[in-house]
Amino acid sequence: MTSTLLPSHQWADLLPDLLGRIIARLPRPDDRARFRAVCRPWHLAVRQHNRPQLPWIIYSDGTFVTFPDHGIHHGLSFPDNTSFIGVYHSWLAFYRTVGKRRTYLLHNPFTKSTLSLPGLDSVINDTSHWFEVRKVLMRSPKDDIVVVTTNNCNYPIILCRPGKPGAWWPGRGEMPYASIFDVVFHGDSLCGVTKHNDLVVMDIGEDDDGTPTVKSVKYVIEHPPVDHDDDDDDEADEYESDGQVSSNDGEEESEYNEASSIDEEDEQLGEASLANDDSGGDKASSRNKLANTDNNFNKDDHQEVLSNEDEEDVDDYDEGLHILDEPEPDNTIQNSLEYQVPDGTEQISYVPREATDGIVASRHLFESKGKVLMVRRQQYMPVLSRGYNMKVEVLEADVKAGVWILLTAGVSGTFFVSKHYSKHVSTFEDAGMKLNCHFEDEHDVGVDSNSELFTPWEGKPTWFFPQELVV
Repeated sequence: MTSTLLPSHQWADLLPDLLGRIIARLPRPDDRARFRAVCRPWHLAVRQHNRPQLPWIIYSDGTFVTFPDHGIHHGLSFPDNTSFIGVYHSWLAFYRTVGKRRTYLLHNPFTKSTLSLPGLDSVINDTSHWFEVRKVLMRSPKDDIVVVTTNNCNYPIILCRPGKPGAWWPGRGEMPYASIFDVVFHGDSLCGVTKHNDLVVMDIGEDDDGTPTVKSVKYVIEHPPVDHDDDDDDEADEYESDGQVSSNDGEEESEYNEASSIDEEDEQLGEASLANDDSGGDKASSRNKLANTDNNFNKDDHQEVLSNEDEEDVDDYDEGLHILDEPEPDNTIQNSLEYQVPDGTEQISYVPREATDGIVASRHLFESKGKVLMVRRQQYMPVLSRGYNMKVEVLEADVKAGVWILLTAGVSGTFFVSKHYSKHVSTFEDAGMKLNCHFEDEHDVGVDSNSELFTPWEGKPTWFFPQELVV
């Protein structure tokens, strides 16, 4: 039986209300672009019914959930024989395994563009199954610096460029890098937050071959070393009653040390810089001296263990949690002496080795309108049911005062928070959405029909922002 298609003029005569319903069921920008190309009335319908592109929750098998209707969709294009590891804006990050070696790439599922990362391949091409890429960031949408963070203290932060060889990473266990659990670009600089809420600014440059490097690093918010025997008490008292998380009392803002600082004119990290440099070079903190020592990585550093004089910084290795106990072959990332980089979560209240309820705190770093913000979340985690938020706070980095300021009012926009990618979007208020924080684990939970327990969906879920359709 031969199917009969409507004449083109009859497709153009479909009622606008019907066209609007069809458009509402096309969440993908590439599908809407094809719809728009059919005829002029359909083009006008897309313009009339187009709405701001809301983020999706994307999974490692290509499934995605649209927001806020929680519609489940399948078939997002992934490259063949790859494993999904992260997102940044409209780019997806993957690795492909050939034998025991990994190659890394960025892929846009709408344009089908692919960018290789040979610099990253040369650093982490052979890893243990404990190794995890936590976050992939790009300083600009294309052809610029890529930042990769991992759970491995030997490779906590890696810088490279798409399509080009060469990469930078710090020395083995080097501070503050090995204690940084989240990073965000702030202008041309990279900001990182440590386990103890220290905020550091990394000045990004490049070497003679064009490989991106960290030229210097500076603590702009710094806290005294913490006695880990009292971690639970410190966590509870960390945020003072006046809404501030303060730095060392009476201590002036930290400076670059003389050996690694650049000229005073270059110390301005751009208009968006956090570093308001009011202190003298002779009063540089010991941590900034440590941070700027031997930033040019030497592979021989992997042959040595940190000395006892750096013992207080070694505590930031998350209490010595080994990633892997047995040694790996010589051509594999060495795991026998590795420790896990902190992940920004803290157990505030729990009973070890017992199935009891607990309270968990997590922290996430954001950049918005020239400011560095941190979202702090406290969750009550029952054993037999879904966790819920006890408190969500937004703090702003006040660099001049050297503190985190708790914002109780005037926070605009919406925070989309997930482990592998988070973003603050100020324009969503204009779309009629109220100020809110949306955590991906609040939107990816189903109910097991047998146990009637809430169970998170598998597949490394993370927020993903499809590219906007220009109409």
